[in-house]
Amino acid sequence: MPITIQKNSIAFKSFISVQTRFIAPFLSDLYRTSKQWFSDFLFPSYTLQVSKTCNLRCAFCPLWKKYGDEEHTLPKLNDLIQKNSFFKVFPRRKTYNLIGGEPFLNTDLAYILAFLKSEYIKTRVWTNALLPFDAYEKALPYIDETVIYLPSSDSNEFNLITGENGLDKVMETVDFLMDNKKKVALHFPVRLDSIGYLPLVYELAYKKKLPLVIHYSEKENLNSETLSYIHRFFHVQNVTVYISNEVTKKSSILCHALPYPGLDEGWQMYRNLFYETVNRIRRRFGL
Repeated sequence: MPITIQKNSIAFKSFISVQTRFIAPFLSDLYRTSKQWFSDFLFPSYTLQVSKTCNLRCAFCPLWKKYGDEEHTLPKLNDLIQKNSFFKVFPRRKTYNLIGGEPFLNTDLAYILAFLKSEYIKTRVWTNALLPFDAYEKALPYIDETVIYLPSSDSNEFNLITGENGLDKVMETVDFLMDNKKKVALHFPVRLDSIGYLPLVYELAYKKKLPLVIHYSEKENLNSETLSYIHRFFHVQNVTVYISNEVTKKSSILCHALPYPGLDEGWQMYRNLFYETVNRIRRRFGL
């Protein structure tokens, strides 16, 4: 005969008690953990804009034309942090890319970075590296990696693109960051009018033993020959390639020299990781 348990019996109450005390919390924790793991896998990083202002004058970028170099209103991130509401507004990710404009023009940057590090989040700051050294010092202890905008390794071309005669200053900042034991990478946005600068930028990165991030927009209308040339860099060690799409709802306030939203797409990161692993194996065994 089948065993039946009366709802008012001690056995039934004990069964419900075990479910309530142990099984339900376990399943709830398992669900949250699985959801976070799945989210981390698909979207391992998040791009947080901390400034809309910039000290460069790039012809293709709308930010300086719209906002100049004065501080403009963004969500008060320090208020969210103090109210313990940051992760109610922004997702929890393993890595945060902090972008501008120029992130170091935000006077609260060090505070924001310190908070992210206290949450065991990797921080990566995308900068043009043209500010005085003391602009970086407060934030340095909380930065894991700095990615520096380098549209050309020729002084005259750099000046024409950015409106600043600052290539020497950029390289001084690279040395300053490396002297402070910080990871540094260079990034190069590919555009129709800049593809010719890529070989020399790669040569500079190679000589300085720095990683290079190459990115291009699907809306740039690059021809097949140019795309084939760019994709060859998938097979070059210490180089990653991202595809971005500038036509977004946020495009009017985002720096167009950045690979957004490609940075937040897990499949691009894993593809680059795969190619970099293959490149290291080939280099190790001379293949």
